[in-house]
Amino acid sequence: MTQPPGRRPRWQPGIPSLLLATLLAVAALVLAPVSGLHLPSPIARDRAALARPARPPAVGADEIAAAACDTNCTMCSSNVCSACQAGYYLHHHDPATPCVTHCPAEYPVILISPTSRMCWHEEQIPGCAVMEVDEGDVYRCQECKPGWWPSGATCATCPVTCGTCTGNDACTSCLNGYYLHGGSCVASCPDGKFADDSSGACTPCQATCATCGAATSCTSCQPGRFLYKGACVSSCPPATYLQAGTGTCVDCSTNCLDCTGATACTSCLQGYLLHEGSCVGSCPDGTFENDTSTACIACEAGCAACSSAAFCTSCNDGFFLDGHSCGAACPEGTFGNVTDNTCAACGERCLACTGATACTACKSGYLLHEGACVAACPAGFFPRQGVCVVCGDHCLACTSATECTACSPGSPLHNGACLPACDSGFFDKDNVCTACLPGCDVCTNASTCDRCSAGLFHYQNQCLEACPSGTFVEEDSAPDACQDCHPLCQECAGPGADACTACEAPLTIRQPVPPVSPPLAADRRCEPCDASCYTCSGAASDECLSCAGAKDILHQGSCLAECPGAGFWLDESDPAARGCRPCLAGCDVCDSDDSCSACKAGMVLLRSEAGALSCVSACPAGLFAQLGECAECAEDCHTCTGPEPADCQVTWCQADGTCTNNRALAIGLGVGLGLLVLLLAVAAVVFVIVRRRRTSKSGPGDIDMSTFGNIIDHSD
Repeated sequence: MTQPPGRRPRWQPGIPSLLLATLLAVAALVLAPVSGLHLPSPIARDRAALARPARPPAVGADEIAAAACDTNCTMCSSNVCSACQAGYYLHHHDPATPCVTHCPAEYPVILISPTSRMCWHEEQIPGCAVMEVDEGDVYRCQECKPGWWPSGATCATCPVTCGTCTGNDACTSCLNGYYLHGGSCVASCPDGKFADDSSGACTPCQATCATCGAATSCTSCQPGRFLYKGACVSSCPPATYLQAGTGTCVDCSTNCLDCTGATACTSCLQGYLLHEGSCVGSCPDGTFENDTSTACIACEAGCAACSSAAFCTSCNDGFFLDGHSCGAACPEGTFGNVTDNTCAACGERCLACTGATACTACKSGYLLHEGACVAACPAGFFPRQGVCVVCGDHCLACTSATECTACSPGSPLHNGACLPACDSGFFDKDNVCTACLPGCDVCTNASTCDRCSAGLFHYQNQCLEACPSGTFVEEDSAPDACQDCHPLCQECAGPGADACTACEAPLTIRQPVPPVSPPLAADRRCEPCDASCYTCSGAASDECLSCAGAKDILHQGSCLAECPGAGFWLDESDPAARGCRPCLAGCDVCDSDDSCSACKAGMVLLRSEAGALSCVSACPAGLFAQLGECAECAEDCHTCTGPEPADCQVTWCQADGTCTNNRALAIGLGVGLGLLVLLLAVAAVVFVIVRRRRTSKSGPGDIDMSTFGNIIDHSD
């Protein structure tokens, strides 16, 4: 059982043999004179216990007696070792080897007593590897286990990342994956140090390094230094350049003697030529060697290969070789041959061309036609500024873009153009549009007409300004055509014998002309109208059809000088047919059919949003009748008798059932407050009267209660 640190446990003997107990007692007696210490009886028992295991396997007395003392034993009695020489520890649980250089795992603690150093099985002090017990039976730790550090007489645990330590913040070694730095164990070392796996600590980098991965491998440098192959140098060595933004010296490209960037050589090794920032073995196409054979110089623009700045031998695409120069265009009379990028001669008649058979301009006396130079333009083309230009659509021959002389079949020629069909007033004759007769819109030849122009009348294949005598124009006829009258008619208004307007002698017309409505009876004769009528349907004064003179207003068949006063208005929109028109329903006086200025009895005027007035039997919601006209109620009022809020009888919310109890609440609150104010006033008056009475010369019983009674009466 484990005891508190500083006190040693009292062991119970574990060997049942009486002989073994006797031998152990003798060994204890021997120890006392050797050490020169006189221990009290409890300590003597402890010293005896130190000479044997606490819980070892049972060992017989005969075995101990038979075993010879170990050569490393410095104190032995009856072949029982009780102390070992320096560098050895007493391990009495193994009789064959009582003195060992290392304690076994099951006895991990070294216990140092005044007489011996032995292997101990119990961790009396947690974390202690070597314990010391003095004569006062007090335990102290001399050496702590890895991961523990001495704290007075005991051991305390190191921080979790420490392997060993001398204090809570003083690591001396670290666990795997951590490195010692300033008494702490860190997963990564700070700038200026690197993780040294051999020492397990953060080791300083070289003085010029800002960061490093090893003692001789910088990863970044101090200001004013540049990183090159793990070292920090004051300037980049030859054949290197300073990489922008990184502070690192980088090797120039292969064969480069000096450079300012990865692809920016400024000079090359012997045997190489500088070309566009690189070092090459020979100059590429488009360049040639300079006089010192150290660099490639570009040929002139467009030159693919050259032997000097002014001697091209081939050209890039888009350029053509003319002599020893490359140009974007070839001289006149030649064209750029894209096969070999050279200038080749045009055809014999060509002044300019884009190919052997593609002229763009011709020599004098020739016309350009579809890439060829011809002496004359073919059919369907006409010459314009040295070029054969195609005639218009359907044009077989022309003298200009707007002047055809022959058209393809089905497209008749008209005024120098080829049309899908001839215009109105023309007909197609031999694929040429020919004019119809004057005034004719549609015809098939020059002597007949099928339809006349607007305003003219068609009669016997002619177009006339008016139908001749003995003909008439039938209403809604299309086109207007003159029809022959009935043979009995000299003039007529229709095709029948009853439509004559004039007769051949000696015939006369029986019916009035023009016919009247209703028609006269067969035996009636024409009679004069009433003097007030201009035309009429009968002899009475109320059978007028139109009026003339001072009484020129037609009203219900009568001709009047003015309209009746009530319910009518004078319509003068047509001065030749003035008439009386009825007002709106219920209207007594008006000046148009959509407005009213006075209503009949029992009706009131209502003004619309547009301002028009009409007559209604009752004002709509939100309005009330005032002086024969509908006026607006107060705001939010549905039904009222006047314009004031007090005149409102029904509100809109009462009408549509959406009112809340706010009004009722307000009324109730107002009544309640009014009564409260009244009561307070009465109380104040009574208080004043009573006070005055008390201060008067009369006694308290002389108060005039009639005054109070009057106040009460007034309050009622």
